[in-house]
Amino acid sequence: MQKTRLGISVSLLGFIMCLSTCIGGFIPMLIVGGYILLLESNEWLRRLAVKVIVIELGISLVTMLIGLIPNFVSMLNYIFNIFGSSFSVYPLTSITSTLTSACGIIEIVVFAIMAIKALSQGSLRISFVEKFVHKHTQNNNMM
Repeated sequence: MQKTRLGISVSLLGFIMCLSTCIGGFIPMLIVGGYILLLESNEWLRRLAVKVIVIELGISLVTMLIGLIPNFVSMLNYIFNIFGSSFSVYPLTSITSTLTSACGIIEIVVFAIMAIKALSQGSLRISFVEKFVHKHTQNNNMM
């Protein structure tokens, strides 16, 4: 069992990376991921850190884009108000809230599965994420 510079196993640090991102979000992800990418040499651990960062940023981007939908509708309503009309889609708010909640649930499930798999140095395979990580970490002289 390979140890990290902290003296804990590589798989435990991978578990901490996944779980801290699931529970704490960006700041713990950046602290743990930054430590892994700057100081650790285990290739599996480094790829896991990149994968967690990519997934978290992807889910955050989707959530942000969903959140823009009501803002866009409000903007259209303001434009229509200029001309004495109105534009609104009331069910849209509940739909976007549901989609945002679904993204949060998906995030928790994905990182929980990744955390459990990390304990045995396994990985959750998501094809487009795997391709992205492979493309950006392949032969880049990672420590």
